[in-house]
Amino acid sequence: MGSVLACYPGDTGASYSHYYSTPSTTFPRTKIFLHSILSLSHEEYSRATSLSSIIGGGKKYEAPLVPSKYYFPLDATNATLAVDRRANATFVILARNSDINGAIRSVRDIEDRFNRARGYPYVFLNEMPFTEEFKKRVSVLSASKMEFGLIPRDHWFQPEWIDEKKAAASRNKMEEEKIIYGGSVSYRNMCRFNSGVR
Repeated sequence: MGSVLACYPGDTGASYSHYYSTPSTTFPRTKIFLHSILSLSHEEYSRATSLSSIIGGGKKYEAPLVPSKYYFPLDATNATLAVDRRANATFVILARNSDINGAIRSVRDIEDRFNRARGYPYVFLNEMPFTEEFKKRVSVLSASKMEFGLIPRDHWFQPEWIDEKKAAASRNKMEEEKIIYGGSVSYRNMCRFNSGVR
């Protein structure tokens, strides 16, 4: 039987997980083979595990320093995060006017746990225009830019050429079979929109 080894990111070859029992002679050969491949394919690994580095005959291996621009300043709100490179991103939230309480909870959670220090913008989308109440109550939750968009009808609702009788019969059957959201037209519309189908 062959052996299965796992080498984890950042692992220098010192620790391997042995998932299947193998004859005792297989593991050392596999380890030497893996060591050879890593030595040839990763210069840093080769230097760190070279004979001169191991017996101390040469200069001790030192890992290259990571430039300070890749770290948060020490006074950052979450100093455990290593990288402060801001992605070109936004939070896109599909919501109805009736979902206001859930939208508020979601934005609060995102702000409390992540976004307050980063300031990513929000885009709220709905198949109907957002009410002023929805916009006001959500906008006060973050200093980030918030935009409210209307999904075009042909991006949300099924096309006219769909046979609605067949579609309704299919939804009814799924509902009878207790398939989650089986009878929900709005769920189908959301799935169509998220998949990019027009």
